Amino acid sequence: MKFFLKYVNPVLALAVLVICLIAASTEQTSQVPTKMQFVGFFRDPISTYFLAKGIFCSAALFLLGKLVEQGIAAGENARDRNNPHSRNVPEPPER
Repeated sequence: MKFFLKYVNPVLALAVLVICLIAASTEQTSQVPTKMQFVGFFRDPISTYFLAKGIFCSAALFLLGKLVEQGIAAGENARDRNNPHSRNVPEPPER
C-alpha cells in the first residue's frame, strides 16, 4: 500500500492529467482516430470541460493519496507509542 501511494499514485495522477489535456487540446479531423489536430484549450466548451476535469481529477487523486499516506504514517506512530515493547524502556525486574 505504501509503495502504491508513494510511487504509483503520482504517476496515475500525471497520466490522468496528460490524457485530459490531450483530449482538451486536440480535435479529430476525420473518421480515422489517428489524425488529430491541435486546436487549443478554450476553443469550445467541451475542451474547457476536459481541461478543468483533468486538472481537478489529477490534483484530487494526488492530494488524496498524500492524505492517506499521512494517515497511515500517523496510525503507525500512534500504535508504536502505545506499545510498551517498542520503546527503549527497561523491563522491571522479576521477583
